[in-house]
Amino acid sequence: MTTPKGSTFKLGGQANFDSIQPYSTRDTHKDFEENEAYADMLLSLAAFTDVGIRYGHLSRRFDDSIFNIDDFDRDTITLKVLYKKLPVTTPLIEYTFYHQNNNNLSKPFRDMDTNIFLVGMQWEPAAKLSGYLKGGYYQTELKNGDNSSGLSIDTNVAYRLTEATRISLLLFRRVVQSTRAARETGDYYISTGGDFSASYRRWEPLTMTMNVSYQNNKFKQKILLDENRTDNYYSAGINAKYSPRDWLSFGLTYQYRVNNTNFNAAEYRENRIQASVSFAL
Repeated sequence: MTTPKGSTFKLGGQANFDSIQPYSTRDTHKDFEENEAYADMLLSLAAFTDVGIRYGHLSRRFDDSIFNIDDFDRDTITLKVLYKKLPVTTPLIEYTFYHQNNNNLSKPFRDMDTNIFLVGMQWEPAAKLSGYLKGGYYQTELKNGDNSSGLSIDTNVAYRLTEATRISLLLFRRVVQSTRAARETGDYYISTGGDFSASYRRWEPLTMTMNVSYQNNKFKQKILLDENRTDNYYSAGINAKYSPRDWLSFGLTYQYRVNNTNFNAAEYRENRIQASVSFAL
C-alpha cells in the first residue's frame, strides 16, 4: 500500500525448500525448509527525510533430526533514515539488530546477538547508476561469551554502460553462523568477498551474463592447536536467460567453482549446470 504522501507499507512471506549437497559418493543430501514473514514500512516524515522500519522472522528446519543443531529462529529489526534532498544520490544511515535462537536445547551456546551500523548512499533503479553502497561496523556475541567485531560491508551497485550493456559489483563482509550439515568447523565465520558481472541484452528477449567472484570465509574457532580454518572460494560462470513474455523466463547457467582451504576435507572443485523456469504473477 502506498499513501498519497509517498509512504509505503508491505507485508510478505516466503518459503524455501532447499538442500545441502553430499560431500562424497557415500554421503546424502541434507534437505531443509526455510520460512520467512516480514513487515516493511517506509514513512515520509518530511520533505526530504524518509524513515524505514522492517521486522522479519526467519526459521529453518532440517528434515533429518541429526542436523537439528542447524535449526534456528531469527528475528531481525532494521531502522533506516534517508536524506532525499540531493538530486541523484540519497545518503542513508542504517542500524540492524538480530537475535538468532538455536533450537537444539542441548547446545544453546550457538545463540547469537548481532548489531550492525552502516552509513552510505543509494541510487534509484531507473538511474544509470543504481543500487546501494554501505559500510560500517558490526558487533556480535554468542551465548557462550565469544565476541567478534569489525568492519561490515554491504554493497550492490550497477552501471548501465549502454542500453544493452550493464555491469554490476557486489561487495560484502559479514558474520555467518556455521552449518554443521555442510561440514563447516566452529560456530561462526567472517565472510568477505565480492562478485563482478556483465550482462548483454542486444538480442532481446535473450540476456547473456558472465560473472567472476571471490569469497573468503575465516572461521573463528581453531581446527588445530594454533590454526584457524580459512576457505577461499573462486568461481566463474555464464548465464543465458530467455524471456518470451513479461511473466515467463527460461534460464541456463554454467558455473565453475573451486575451494582452496587449509581444512583438507572441505577442499574441492565442481562444475555446476542449472536449468530453470520462472513465472511472475
